[in-house]
Amino acid sequence: MYWRQQAGLAYGVVAFLSYLALFLITILAATSLRWSTFWVVIGCVFLAERLVTVWAAGWRARLLAAPIVIELGYALFLQFCFLTSLTQIGTGKKADWNYVPREVQGLVVGVGLALHDSAVFTYGIVLPESVLLTDWYEALAIWVAFNTLAYVGLSLVTLAPPRPRHKTREARAAIADTVRRLPESPQTGVTP
Repeated sequence: MYWRQQAGLAYGVVAFLSYLALFLITILAATSLRWSTFWVVIGCVFLAERLVTVWAAGWRARLLAAPIVIELGYALFLQFCFLTSLTQIGTGKKADWNYVPREVQGLVVGVGLALHDSAVFTYGIVLPESVLLTDWYEALAIWVAFNTLAYVGLSLVTLAPPRPRHKTREARAAIADTVRRLPESPQTGVTP
């Protein structure tokens, strides 16, 4: 079961990072965006599943779950931790809980500010629109659509009312107990 859980986590990482890559490429290459009713409904299913699963925790939990972006950010952080742990396992690095204070790197902040002020973000188009017509982009889009529909199926299972569990052992034991209590048959003298 543990290996299945790890495989599921790995699949989730690949699926989520594929979605983020498709989203980023689309935003950077598209000259315009259109709404798709089908995908808006799929998004609403995800939203409903998030709200239903936290409903019992109260209005604060519902308020936190409503903007799915917060949960997606947290999921991205967890997946980063998962990938980091796999890297550490692969390199044989010893896991440690030491805290080492580090200074904020000025270069990272400077690059972020420089990119923010550039024309790249003003127009929102970095990649040529022809990227959206390539075979690899189409394959990525199909892969993300497949994963999204698979996760919608899981969400719908979560939203479905719980099925009554069949207690076959208890039922068989009750039947056997009832049969033992039956009186002997007058014709054969044998208890059924």
